[in-house]
Amino acid sequence: MSKSLQSLVSELTRTERALDQMETIANHDHLTGLPNRNALDSYLEDTISQTKESESALAFLYLDLDGFKRVNDTYGHQTGDELLKNVAHRLVSCLREGEMAVRLGGDEFLAILQFSPETVLDGTTTVANRMIKLLNDPFIFNGRVIHIGCSIGAAFWPQTAQDPAQLLAAADDALYASKISGKNRLTFYDAIRLKTS
Repeated sequence: MSKSLQSLVSELTRTERALDQMETIANHDHLTGLPNRNALDSYLEDTISQTKESESALAFLYLDLDGFKRVNDTYGHQTGDELLKNVAHRLVSCLREGEMAVRLGGDEFLAILQFSPETVLDGTTTVANRMIKLLNDPFIFNGRVIHIGCSIGAAFWPQTAQDPAQLLAAADDALYASKISGKNRLTFYDAIRLKTS
């Protein structure tokens, strides 16, 4: 009886570990270890609910690396992969507890920041500029010094939109504006919307 019970407990423990591992795989990018879109959906559901209660604001920062394709073409995909891992680490270093950075795919990332409505604009500007600076600092791999940049588009919840998909699209539009206006900069969706209205 004792051996059967021990065997059952061991089997349950192994199953629980396997389930935890599967959940980690399902919710994290295999290369960078950052949360993926699956994790983002869960995070947003919980965070938007909490933000409504606390009357806070969220900033969606859509990031795209400037010069990443050149790195892949010049040094190969292995170096590109190492660069993405280091980019992820630098982005996470800019976040506070409760905030999130997600790899959307390729060299695109999303960061979600939390502020009070009064500080969301200044706070977002400060963090985004820190991210741009950090990603402009050189990366060193195997004695090679690699330089990239970073373009960012920003949109706010609930000011820009209340639906997460619309916010992501708005931040993506702002990112595109950053790219066409010279790269390596931050653009707010609300600013480009005012220009076109």
